[in-house]
Amino acid sequence: LRREVAEKAAGVRPTSSEKAKSQTAQAKSSRSQSSQPRASRLSDNRLREIYKQLEAPYGSSLEEVKKSFHRLMRKYHPDLHAGNPTKHKAATELTMSLTQAYDELEKHLQNPR
Repeated sequence: LRREVAEKAAGVRPTSSEKAKSQTAQAKSSRSQSSQPRASRLSDNRLREIYKQLEAPYGSSLEEVKKSFHRLMRKYHPDLHAGNPTKHKAATELTMSLTQAYDELEKHLQNPR
């Protein structure tokens, strides 16, 4: 995802296969956000993905994850790219993804079962 942001910022256009992968991921994401209740337990693979996305070591405490999240938000905040609509859009998408990952991990760490 960060590579996508960097490429968008540099003006590099994604290939058609990259677009297809992105659209597939978005479709899966929209299906997972349906009205059905989710299991409160995250799989080990999903936890690893979230920690990696937040650039925090696997198994970090909520406090460490929060620090990492805030550092990333300062680094990629859309307001830093207000003059460039392409960069602003990419930064918005990235920060939304980071926020979703943080919220999911925060919920998991606060309510371990």
